[in-house]
Formats: sequence, C-alpha cells, structure tokens
Amino acid sequence: MKVELEINVELEIKKNLEMKKEGIVDKERLEMKNKLEMKEELEMKKNLEMKKEELEMKEESEMKNKLEMRDELEMKKYLEMKKGLEMKKDLEMKI
Repeated sequence: MKVELEINVELEIKKNLEMKKEGIVDKERLEMKNKLEMKEELEMKKNLEMKKEELEMKEESEMKNKLEMRDELEMKKYLEMKKGLEMKKDLEMKI
C-alpha cells in the first residue's frame, strides 16, 4: 500500500511537471505570437505612414503644378492685354 502511494505521488509529480512545461511552452508560444503580431502591426503602421507621406507629396506637387499653370495663364492674359493696349495706342496715334 505504501509503495502504491509513493508511485501515485511520483506519477502526480511527473504529471504536474509535464503540465508546467507545457504551460511554459504555451506561454512562450503566446509571447512569440504577440511579438509577431506587434511586429506586423508596426509594419502596417509604417507602410500606412509612408503611403500617407507619398500622398501628401503628390498632393503638394499637384497643387504646385496648378499654381504654376494659373500663374502662366495670368501672365499670358497680362501680356495679351498689354499688347492690346499698345495696339490701341498705336491706332489712336495714327488717327
């Protein structure tokens, strides 16, 4: 009877040790999984930030191009008006 009790205790101890080991392994797996998820999340944030910066740069470039085109049109109009006024003066002087 005493031998059976000792064997049962030893089996219980082994069982507990195995469960603890598995728990540690599970804990390590969980930690690794969490680290991977955090790494993926950081990568996604980094990619989103880069895309946002690219979009902002593209928008700035488009705005700059629009402003340059507007300035060119205004300059063209100004030069045409100036030319028209000069032609009008020339006609008035001839008359």
